[in-house]
Amino acid sequence: MTASGSDLVLGIDFEAGHGEASLSDLASALDGHRVWESVPPPATGDYLKDCDPEIYTRPWLEELVGSPDRIVAVLGVCAGAPLAVTLAAGIRRAGLGQPQVIVFDPAPVDGNVLAREFGKALESFAGQITDDEQQQQRAVGTLAADAATATGDDLVPLAVRLEEAFRTIIHGACSRLRVCAALEQQLADRFANYLAYLVACSRASAAAAFAEATVILSSHHDTGQPHGAGHVVRLPSEAGRLLADAAARVSEIIGGRPW
Repeated sequence: MTASGSDLVLGIDFEAGHGEASLSDLASALDGHRVWESVPPPATGDYLKDCDPEIYTRPWLEELVGSPDRIVAVLGVCAGAPLAVTLAAGIRRAGLGQPQVIVFDPAPVDGNVLAREFGKALESFAGQITDDEQQQQRAVGTLAADAATATGDDLVPLAVRLEEAFRTIIHGACSRLRVCAALEQQLADRFANYLAYLVACSRASAAAAFAEATVILSSHHDTGQPHGAGHVVRLPSEAGRLLADAAARVSEIIGGRPW
């Protein structure tokens, strides 16, 4: 980094799915720009406080104060699209820049999403879960079904219950597998951080204004697009390759060239 700073792009995603392109793939192709990827704040279990979008993005904003870099864009992937809008607004209010907002395959978060991710997180323990733990998992599934369309603050009770159930179930599984306590804690905390991230994304969506954002969609993305989106671009890319294939288009948008 030079004394005068460099062009900085901020990226928000929890983590890419297995085998999917990530923000790192996009960053490697953005010549002349440095890319900072977000690190989710640690969850404390207080979902109402931790998942307030402005509180959630505050540590990222604080990292930028005093930086000589020019913040040119904030990127949001999938569920993280509304948080990109929130962070960009915070950057503008703090007088840290006027970044563009670019989001990729934005997807809303509701109770169905939390329940699905709970099930996926337990898949690797499937062979180690007892009948009693399976019953607990089904009970949580019933709660999730009742909250299937919940969003925003209404997701908090479900998130709390899912975290409790996950910690209980994997404690038993890890004990039977003789997994060390430190690794068990890491697994449980990662899921708690993920739940907090998803709830924050859902809460941010209520106030997110996408009028000045660019929305980049993969070829078959069909979960809709943010209401009032300013510019929409659809690329002939599969969802799992979108971030790797979008670098040229992102460079054009950041550079202010016609697209």
